[in-house]
Order: sequence, then C-alpha cells, then structure tokens
Amino acid sequence: MRLISDKLTSSFSVIEDVIARLKGQRQANRVAITLPRSFAENWLVGHLSDFYSLNSEIDLRLDASNRMVDLVQEDFDFAIRFGPSSTEIYDEKTLFGDYVMPVCSPDFAERFELSEYKTSLVGVPLVYLGKRTPDPDWADWEMWASTFGFEMDSIQSGPQFTKLGSGLQAAIAGYGLVLCGVTEAHNGIKSGLVVIPFGPARNCSSGYAYRLVSVRGRSHSKLQKQFRDWIIKISEDFRLTIDTLITKD
Repeated sequence: MRLISDKLTSSFSVIEDVIARLKGQRQANRVAITLPRSFAENWLVGHLSDFYSLNSEIDLRLDASNRMVDLVQEDFDFAIRFGPSSTEIYDEKTLFGDYVMPVCSPDFAERFELSEYKTSLVGVPLVYLGKRTPDPDWADWEMWASTFGFEMDSIQSGPQFTKLGSGLQAAIAGYGLVLCGVTEAHNGIKSGLVVIPFGPARNCSSGYAYRLVSVRGRSHSKLQKQFRDWIIKISEDFRLTIDTLITKD
C-alpha cells in the first residue's frame, strides 16, 4: 500500500507541475486591460489589428467599462484611465490629453451654412450629452460658446443622450452639432463621416489625460511589456497627429 501511495503522490505532483506550467504559459500570453468604454470602442479597437499582426499568440482581455477597478485586488495587468493622476501605488504613463470641439455631418454643416466665419449658434440644433466625465475642464455648450464668442439661443433645444457614442451617431445622422473629444471623433473626421465646421483651432483642452496604469513593482511577461511599449508608441504618434490637427489654420 505504501508503494501505491508513493506512486499516486508522485503522479499527482507531475500533474500539478504540468498544470502550473500550462497556467504560467497562459498567463504569459494574457494581457488583461480595463479601460473606458468610449476609448475602447472609438480609439483602441481601430489600432488592435496592428498589434495582433505582430503578436498573434496574445490572449487579449478587455474590460470596457467606466467602473474604477482596483488593480491591486482584481486580475488586470493594466488600466487606461481618464482622470487625475494617482501615483501612490501605481506606475503611470501619460498617453495623451483630449480636446473638445463641435462636429457634425457634412450635409448638416452645408444645410445650416456652418463655417469658420460663423459666430452664432442661434437656430442650429445642438446635441446635448449627459455628463460623461468628472473632468472640471470638460467643456459643455455654454462654456464652448463663451470661450469663442458664439451667440446661443436662450432656450436650449435638441436631442439629449446619456452616452457619447449615441451623440456621435446623432451627429453622423445629421440631427445636430455635438460637442465631443477629438479622441472619440478622430476616426469619423478622418473618414469624412463628420467634419469640424468651425475649424479645429476652436477647441477646449481637457483637464485630465488618458494614462496607462499598472501596479508598481508587479512583474510583467514579455508579451505584456510588448503591449505596454506598443500602446505608448502609438499614443505618441496619435498625440502628434492631434497636435497637427488642432493647430491647422
């Protein structure tokens, strides 16, 4: 019986070792990220195919939600956050800030004769979005109009949405002007689905920035480090693209 028991113990040890090695391999290939839904849908997804083409073995897991995840307690490698810095227990890398500006469909801009020379929003349907961020510098219509000397109707009217994506779809569909961050609108601007009727220089900077966050001192696999370096690089490229856009005459 002792011999059988020893053999079983040895067999179980081998199985546990195999399982541990397999788990380690899966962990090495896994990159788990929590990030804002709008950032995932309107920015990151458009870039991921490039990373997949270089790292086909990646097991990428995205938690696209606006909840504040505790990276110490939950099983995520990185977080992308739009908010104030908090470096007590985290390593942080600023990716880029945001700029708030009005966008609309090309047909809408033509219908209401919107151009860089117009200084009134009177009679122009405006899309109102529910407050999407605690950023105190995130501009609403009153703040934007006041900053650039635009006249507005005393009575606000127009569709109201609680999600930024809905507001962008309303702009694309021609329902009105929508104020949104260039991060979310950039793909639509690039494709021609929306335009910046008053010019990109008429923007309000955000107070917060998008940051890549991880727990200080926590080790990362080779693939996780590659993802970190990749997203920092494409963020630098995007920041240069936006800087060029908002300084256009």
